[in-house]
Amino acid sequence: MIFVTDAAGATALDTAAIAAGTPSRALMQRAGAAAATEIGLRLSDRLAAGVAVFTGSGNNGGDGWVVARALHAAGVHVRVIEIAEPRTDDARAERALAIADGVTHGMDATHGANATEAVIVDALLGTGLSASEPLRGAIGDAVRVLHAHRARGATIVSIDIPSGLDASSGRDAGAVQCALTLTFGSVKRGQLMARGLCGQIVALDIGLAATASHGRHVLATPAWFAETVPPIAADAHKGTRGKVAILGGADGMGGAVALAARGALRSGAGMVKCIVANGSLAMIRERDDAVLTGAWPECDAEFVDTAAWGGG
Repeated sequence: MIFVTDAAGATALDTAAIAAGTPSRALMQRAGAAAATEIGLRLSDRLAAGVAVFTGSGNNGGDGWVVARALHAAGVHVRVIEIAEPRTDDARAERALAIADGVTHGMDATHGANATEAVIVDALLGTGLSASEPLRGAIGDAVRVLHAHRARGATIVSIDIPSGLDASSGRDAGAVQCALTLTFGSVKRGQLMARGLCGQIVALDIGLAATASHGRHVLATPAWFAETVPPIAADAHKGTRGKVAILGGADGMGGAVALAARGALRSGAGMVKCIVANGSLAMIRERDDAVLTGAWPECDAEFVDTAAWGGG
């Protein structure tokens, strides 16, 4: 099951895991190690040309240091380009470990503009950003450099979220456009609203789901449907598979209702009834012979097991 959260929800998942006994640094190490493994699996053909990891000052930068150390241990030529020094204890500790293990690193006055590596890891900003204004300063300069690396053909991988993207709203403050986003514990709502910036989104399990409370939003993937939707019994018929009423469809605007009806039938509903304006009845009837119809203000409440309304 893949959770979908906003920025506050992502923080709540971390907080719950820490309260349950997992140290914050252990979460960072799990996140970075999982991301490094995924990079190795998905981009193995590009690793020979090296990896440059751009790190910021927060825990997202700390994740980047873990990624760099893990790739270095696997024999990949990796270099950390420090855009800002770590300001959290966990990030400082992971930086020290990576340097002790021999990871090449350093501040760069050009903000990494001269990097030639084939894979660029964006570990500048995490989910705490509120994209109320464009990125400025060294981080803004570094993000513009990442845009240039993408233009030259480098593969950009963002850790948790593309830097400059608001995890809650999907607002873009000049965000990195990446080929791959490796996110932790949950897919962020802002990522779903800005898929063009995120590339392929991969949610990595770092042990957060075990402490998550019930009732959170989940991503409806094929795997989720397979686990959640009960199979249709061999002796089932339309009277045993549930009845759906769909209300909407003002005159000339019945298309959304027709599409919803098709989806309800495809999902296994036994009977589907569209209750629309008189001017949309003919179109609904022409679309699908299996759909029942009715006109406003008909309610037919006794028919309904599940109702949807608002389309059109």
